[in-house]
Amino acid sequence: MEWAGAAEFARNVARARLRATSSYGRHMQRRNDGAVDFLSALGPGQLLPPDHPELGPLFTLCEPEIWFSADDARALEQELRELYSRYGQRQGPRPYLLKLGIVEKVSSAI
Repeated sequence: MEWAGAAEFARNVARARLRATSSYGRHMQRRNDGAVDFLSALGPGQLLPPDHPELGPLFTLCEPEIWFSADDARALEQELRELYSRYGQRQGPRPYLLKLGIVEKVSSAI
């Protein structure tokens, strides 16, 4: 399932990285645990770490499913709300996109 705004998010990742480095590419690599990392690249073999000073902030997370107890899921929800309440009303010189959510995955057989 693709979330609304995914294409806009991807376009803005590329635009922001290109503006910061004047040369930009994406490198995908699979970790031993099966997760895939997406790294910025200036060219073949020239990978930039996510915290490189020329790159702006970028955090992406897409978990098709993650297993929690109901109490843990509720606690995570509350922490996310608290984080947003601290940052959501701030005003700065640049706009950023933010999309994050948690919901129980329910079988379509209902």
